[in-house]
Amino acid sequence: GNYCVQMVPGTYTIEAYLTKYEVGRKEIIVKEGDAVALDFSLRTLDEYWKEKAREDIKNGCVSINMHGIIAYQVISPEEDWKITQKYGFRYSSGGCVIPVGEETYNTIVQEYLDNRNGKGWKKKMDMEFEARKEELGIR
Repeated sequence: GNYCVQMVPGTYTIEAYLTKYEVGRKEIIVKEGDAVALDFSLRTLDEYWKEKAREDIKNGCVSINMHGIIAYQVISPEEDWKITQKYGFRYSSGGCVIPVGEETYNTIVQEYLDNRNGKGWKKKMDMEFEARKEELGIR
């Protein structure tokens, strides 16, 4: 929306919050006697996550975002990467709280990885993890 506010001179960071939308931020510098007009364009979080997935795929920086206590460590971050990099992604742990809309990112990434790696790639990868855990003596 459009907003007009009267402010004392200084530098401000204005943030707009709306449920299920990304945070809108603008930095403004106000001089004596200025009236400041603010214009925010906010994307929904689904739009944000769709764009992030497309950018990550384009840049070759794809992750599968996991949540929970042991979200992504099948073995360890380093050992996991040795296997997952062959399939074009890395696991990323986001803690216990799932951001609104993040499922959209994972859905797009899963579709991309299915197309990239072909049918049955997840089972093949799981077998590689099991073989590596056996080599390392991990149950």
